[in-house]
Amino acid sequence: TESFPAYLVFGVEAVSLLSEFDILYFARFESTGGRIAYSDYSGSYFYDQLVHQFLVGTGMQFRSENLGDSNMQLYMRFKTGLSFSMMTIEQKLKVYDETQADDLKLREDSIFFEPTLGIKMQYKSVQFSPFVGYYLDLLKTGLFLDGNRDAKLENSDKKQTHLQWMGLRTGVTISFDVLKE
Repeated sequence: TESFPAYLVFGVEAVSLLSEFDILYFARFESTGGRIAYSDYSGSYFYDQLVHQFLVGTGMQFRSENLGDSNMQLYMRFKTGLSFSMMTIEQKLKVYDETQADDLKLREDSIFFEPTLGIKMQYKSVQFSPFVGYYLDLLKTGLFLDGNRDAKLENSDKKQTHLQWMGLRTGVTISFDVLKE
């Protein structure tokens, strides 16, 4: 499968507001997947690739003063951390009454860097923050069998394969003040 649409991203973030900049601590979960499927009168076949990533890290945020009389601020963030990815490949072939199923679990670990620009809009205790950023994989281990780091997945050119999380990120963050001094 070549098309991996984005799904919802879930995360938690703690921000320590300082006078010159903010310190961020975060954890985030992302997922995507692809499917090939076929069926006719004799049976069916499907091949699923399910991919998810768990990220933990820290970062810095620089924010502007409020824009005019509004409750809006521009911000620039720089996040870095560790990424732990899992790819599950499931396939199932059914021909008449016979069924054959397989699955394979692969992992990859990485160090990442993610610069982001956005605008934060405050409404009472809720903040809406549209953003644009770029996710960079700085160091990847390459895909390996879950439970066996020595069993690496290679392509037909005998080069180690990698998950491709790198790219443009856009979205809207919705946040709430939980603890406020």
